[in-house]
Amino acid sequence: MFAKPNKKACAAYLSLTSGPPDLFANGLLGYSLLQVALLIRATP
Repeated sequence: MFAKPNKKACAAYLSLTSGPPDLFANGLLGYSLLQVALLIRATP
């Protein structure tokens, strides 16, 4: 639920830049994957 802003920011950043994803885009994607993993772990 709270990982959506990160995914939207990553999609917006990738649409504005050209070429392969850089470190910032990989960081945004990794942070949203971390939040999803913590959310799955926190659910009973």
